[in-house]
Amino acid sequence: MKPVLLTLVCLAFTIHTGAQDAKSRPAVVSLEGTVVNGQGGEPIRKATVQAISETKAQGEPEVYSATSDSEGHFKIDSMDPGRYRVFVERAGFIDVDRHRRRSDGVELTLEAGKPIKDFVVRAIPAAAISGRVLDEDGDPMPSVAISVLRMGYSSCRPQLDTEGSERTNDLGEYRVGGLTPGKYFVSASPLPGYTSVRDAANRDTTSRPDMAYITTYYPGVNDPSQAAAVELHAGETVPVDFSLARAPSFRVRGIVGNIDSVTETEPDTKGIVILRPTAPDSTIREGEIDRHGNFEVRSVPPGTYSVSAITNDGGALSSTKTIEVASTDITNLRLMAENRSGIRGHLRVEGARNADLTAFHIGLRSSSQEPYLGAIGPDDARVKADGSFELAHVPPGVYELFVVAFSSPSASYFIKQVRVGGRDVADAAIRLGNEPVAVEVLASSATAQVEGSVTDHDEPVANATVVAVPNPSRRGISEHYQTAFTDQHGRFRIRGLRPDDYTLLAWDDVESGAWCDPEFLKSYENSGQAVHLPESASSTVKLTVIPALNPAK
Repeated sequence: MKPVLLTLVCLAFTIHTGAQDAKSRPAVVSLEGTVVNGQGGEPIRKATVQAISETKAQGEPEVYSATSDSEGHFKIDSMDPGRYRVFVERAGFIDVDRHRRRSDGVELTLEAGKPIKDFVVRAIPAAAISGRVLDEDGDPMPSVAISVLRMGYSSCRPQLDTEGSERTNDLGEYRVGGLTPGKYFVSASPLPGYTSVRDAANRDTTSRPDMAYITTYYPGVNDPSQAAAVELHAGETVPVDFSLARAPSFRVRGIVGNIDSVTETEPDTKGIVILRPTAPDSTIREGEIDRHGNFEVRSVPPGTYSVSAITNDGGALSSTKTIEVASTDITNLRLMAENRSGIRGHLRVEGARNADLTAFHIGLRSSSQEPYLGAIGPDDARVKADGSFELAHVPPGVYELFVVAFSSPSASYFIKQVRVGGRDVADAAIRLGNEPVAVEVLASSATAQVEGSVTDHDEPVANATVVAVPNPSRRGISEHYQTAFTDQHGRFRIRGLRPDDYTLLAWDDVESGAWCDPEFLKSYENSGQAVHLPESASSTVKLTVIPALNPAK
């Protein structure tokens, strides 16, 4: 009897333990669907579908994947319930949304006990531009930089952005692939010569212009405003050839004054003068600064340039000047070397007495959206255990401080208060001159969040773009805007918002970054919903979608 009794007890224990395990084990769900060609709806085989979860409070996001079969079908089992972004990868194809724009992934919410069986992921055949670059004698030109440009939004204003680039091979051939359908501009930029101190010492003083290869836009013009657009359709390769000819170019000469009081570098050179063209893809020109501060930059095509001087290690030497190169050399250009200052400070994190402050970094961005030219290394902004930090070699200007906790990617912090000389500084903005500035910084994790739904005539809108537009005093810097995408139920959530006033807008189809352009935004701001978000607030809103539009085409 005893063996039988023991067997019954063990069986009962096993059943009880199994029941407990079933209760403690988290529920799982599956995702099933089809990868289709967004052009004609045909299934795509051998495509990799990835579902990446939201970052958890602890650890890295979960990543699940599957490969589509000959019918385009895929299935991912044993997924944790939650919110995901779903991507697809296939050689020769581009992940797109239903508007055939390049996709940042499709938002999806998986609920326990509710498997999804009919999810559709779209991709379209990638387009390409290929061709050959020859010189005026018909010989191939190697190492020519080819840029494929498209009108978009950058730094809160519309401008041409580089969608793809490549250099010609030894036969002068190139191919730029992975392009979505649309209109593009194409340019060819030969490598410029680097003007060394030795070259400048042997300068030619004649008045005749130099002849050099310069950036040329299809179909063979030097002015980007006269360039012709090339229209691409899905899956096609369009030939674009260039025949480059030398054109008049000029020299920019001058001196960097007061240089010895600012930098002590190797004796032959004090740094480099850089000419940055305003054209989106044109090549930067450089020339060395000799021991006396003299410089010369050769082979400069006509155009508008910003000129600045930097040290050999990349630190800023001077403020930036704007010059116009027209039909003659520019001589006697004077740049004044500026004493580089910096920021020394101390960080406190509100409500976190035992926080590991070495996990925090203090960042710096220009309030004017101009390129930051400071020589900040990867550790210069890292906070020490006692809360101190230093940002060195910062040129004069107005800057905004921000804080990041790299050891906690899911946690969001904002700078609540900045004090300089015992006084509060509005919007964490620091004005730097030639003297170091001491600051006290208070950071907080009491960020706000907003969630809600987007509908069109009471029907949920999936994959809509929701933007939290900051109050007018904080616009003009793209990092102040936060975005989210709606899931299949039209729901969205934006976390980590700095406590403030916002306007929430939702677009069915919008060019990325357009909302930061004030001219674009003023047409739609009345379509949004205002929301006030105090510290640690969580607000819920209902938004009506703004109909599909395409401002960049």
